[in-house]
Amino acid sequence: PLTIAGSFNATDASLAASDIRINANLDATTLSLDAKGGTITNAASGSGSGYVTASNLDATASLVALTGSNAITTLGSINVGSFTLDDNAPLTIAGSFNATSASITNTGSLDIAGSFNATDASLAASDIGINANLDATTLSLDANAGTIANAGSGYVNATTLDAVASLVALTGSNAITTLGNVSAGSFTLDDNVPLTVAGPFTATSASLTDTSAGGFDIAGQVSVASLLALSATGGSITSSGTGSISAPTLDATASLVALTGSNAITTLGSIRAGNFTLDDNAPLTIAGSFNATNASFADTSAGGLDIAGQVSLASLLALSATSGSITSSGTGSISAPTLDAAASLVALTGSNVITTLGSINVGTFTLDDNAPLTIAGSLVAQRAAISAADLTIPGVILVDGALSLATSGTISETGTIDPPCSRSQGRGTCC
Repeated sequence: PLTIAGSFNATDASLAASDIRINANLDATTLSLDAKGGTITNAASGSGSGYVTASNLDATASLVALTGSNAITTLGSINVGSFTLDDNAPLTIAGSFNATSASITNTGSLDIAGSFNATDASLAASDIGINANLDATTLSLDANAGTIANAGSGYVNATTLDAVASLVALTGSNAITTLGNVSAGSFTLDDNVPLTVAGPFTATSASLTDTSAGGFDIAGQVSVASLLALSATGGSITSSGTGSISAPTLDATASLVALTGSNAITTLGSIRAGNFTLDDNAPLTIAGSFNATNASFADTSAGGLDIAGQVSLASLLALSATSGSITSSGTGSISAPTLDAAASLVALTGSNVITTLGSINVGTFTLDDNAPLTIAGSLVAQRAAISAADLTIPGVILVDGALSLATSGTISETGTIDPPCSRSQGRGTCC
């Protein structure tokens, strides 16, 4: 074993022993420490306080534990089992870094410029820059009030990523399987493998893009203070278990969106999906451009749903506001072959293009429609007012109070209207 008990100063130093113990200052411009299957440690406090000051450090050992007031500028070639470093200088990992476990705490910035490989890695610095591959099974990145970002060919491969920063921007070819505990201001992630957001995930704004066939699964609590943008261009966006989203605004693109947890989403912005399902516990405004093949909304809040944007469906739109209303406002409108609705009040007074009413179960129902309309299912309401280009009624209308059917074309009824209309066929108004 080698013990450094007195002051050590050199320009270039190469030290090899079965174990290396640093109990005093070890200063070198270029420093190589080799303990092979042994340990490299320092005494970080007390009368035997030891530290390393080096422009470049190479190390080989089963364990490296350099705690305390070290000032190392660059890590070169590192091959260790367990690696722990406390550092007070801006640090660049330039060489090939290989470890079973790694813990680096830096009061300055950390730049990963060379290949980094570890089973478990915990990296903390004022800022973390990823300019090469960062591979770890379990990875924790902590920049506190700083930034975590990659550039150039830098990417992250991790089974689980935890992150803390004011800004996280991981673009490019990342392969992250699970997001664990994430606390960020702005969070951006481009990912190439199926991603589970296990959480808790907290951010001011977040943009997640996944190009895999698996897409996203929201399995934990996702809380965003402003915009959450989810894009799964090759897959789906789903929730499972107790997974839920709390966000003022949601944008989403996927072949399938199925968010069936206890969500609290206030506004839908831009939505492009094949099948879209949302269960929501907050008053919801569909404000942006909404395009889907099929869509199902279930809102349990007292506020219900407001259509303030353009909603376009290729097939079925099912709206349910069990405790509230379904309304349209401003230029809000619906274009859909079939509409199902359940609420205490439905008032869709925009420039709608709806071809068929399926199952309608409401208190008060008002619909202005610019297309010929078929009431094919059952319309059950306390009162109803429908205006359409033409009306065909092969289904059932059951209204307790006032019923108004208005058209500039014809009204054709082969189904049932209760109470009966005084005019069920011909032009004009049936009421």
